[in-house]
Amino acid sequence: MTKTLKKELFESRLLLYIAEDSSIKNDYDTLAVLLSDKTGKKVNGRTINFMVKGESYAKKWMLTALLDVSFNMGWMPDTVSDWEHLIWTLTGKKQSVFGGDNTIVYQQLAELSNKPEILFENNFNEIMSQVSI
Repeated sequence: MTKTLKKELFESRLLLYIAEDSSIKNDYDTLAVLLSDKTGKKVNGRTINFMVKGESYAKKWMLTALLDVSFNMGWMPDTVSDWEHLIWTLTGKKQSVFGGDNTIVYQQLAELSNKPEILFENNFNEIMSQVSI
């Protein structure tokens, strides 16, 4: 029997980024406590482990908390896929990142991260300039 590789989930990328922080030290139980405190909902290390392995999906409240923590730890989107997931998470719509006005998305990200909108707009434009349509 061959083992199929799972596609890396967006929440997996965020969780792995947060887990590498010196305060978490790759301890999913510690990360679960942080996310429980942030969301007010019960999160456990087992759930995080399943998400990291791509065997479970995060709900919107969890993704929002992951983004909040990730942004505060210095994470920024670095691929078109990251931006697709950000837009999908914030708007609730699967839509192309090519074209359209993302002003509202930049505003929401700025509120979530306590960083200026222009930071996200510049990041988005830089990534899009590297992609050939």
